[in-house]
Amino acid sequence: AADAESIVIHANHTNMVRFASKRDPGYKTVSGHLRIMVQEAGEAVMKRWEREVREIAGTQPEYAKGSS
Repeated sequence: AADAESIVIHANHTNMVRFASKRDPGYKTVSGHLRIMVQEAGEAVMKRWEREVREIAGTQPEYAKGSS
């Protein structure tokens, strides 16, 4: 996503999410970013739905706008 922050994980794809413990710096980095993403997800999804509704409403023919 364009609004995502890049983080560096010093591991290959096999070991990117394997950590020795919760004290591992990689674990702290990944879990911290996941917590932020989860906390912000509800608001981000709601904004996207609202934008989609506005876009759809703007593209409907006039005769369809008043009917539900």
